[in-house]
Amino acid sequence: MSGGLIVWSAQHDGGGGIKSWSKICNLSLGILEISTSCRIDDKIWLSSAVTYAGLLLALVKFGRESKLLSYNLEKKSLTNVETSLSLSTCAFLETYVETLVPVPIPEWKL
Repeated sequence: MSGGLIVWSAQHDGGGGIKSWSKICNLSLGILEISTSCRIDDKIWLSSAVTYAGLLLALVKFGRESKLLSYNLEKKSLTNVETSLSLSTCAFLETYVETLVPVPIPEWKL
């Protein structure tokens, strides 16, 4: 099996359109297998990704299993983030930004 996971970022122009794309990282299947302890014999899906403080956090699905990965953009190193959350129910990641305006929290029905 060839391939891996390539993450791109869009640069937006002033009008909200996409101006250009830049590659953030290219992770080979071998690196993904070592970092996640998953045997990769199925499709890999990048469900969601956010960057913050020099890290790329990515929610990745390996077949039926989901993993939260942290990629250090400066050191170019990948680690598996251990969490008590059920990642199978997560569909996306969001960046939290402090604000003086309260943000309503939606009521999730699982």
